[in-house]
Amino acid sequence: DGVYDGSYTLVLPPGGIAVYHSVSVAAAVKAGRIDSIAVTKPKELNKDEIYAAIVTGPSGVLAKQSLDVDALSGASFSSKALLKAIENALSR
Repeated sequence: DGVYDGSYTLVLPPGGIAVYHSVSVAAAVKAGRIDSIAVTKPKELNKDEIYAAIVTGPSGVLAKQSLDVDALSGASFSSKALLKAIENALSR
């Protein structure tokens, strides 16, 4: 249990575009479960539909207690960066 920091910077392929390609998060674990995930950089991602779909949505990380979630259509690179940052936080 505790709060774990993780970050990830996605190397975009030629021609690749991502609004959020470098992400840092703080993941809180309580009683062996993922309790919350906050994006610490860039903070505006906390209010983005990508965050809602990947983290807080009904098929998101918190609901499923898993990183096996689908990327948001049209935001696959940003989704991947967010998921990898969460993975890095939880692997500590």
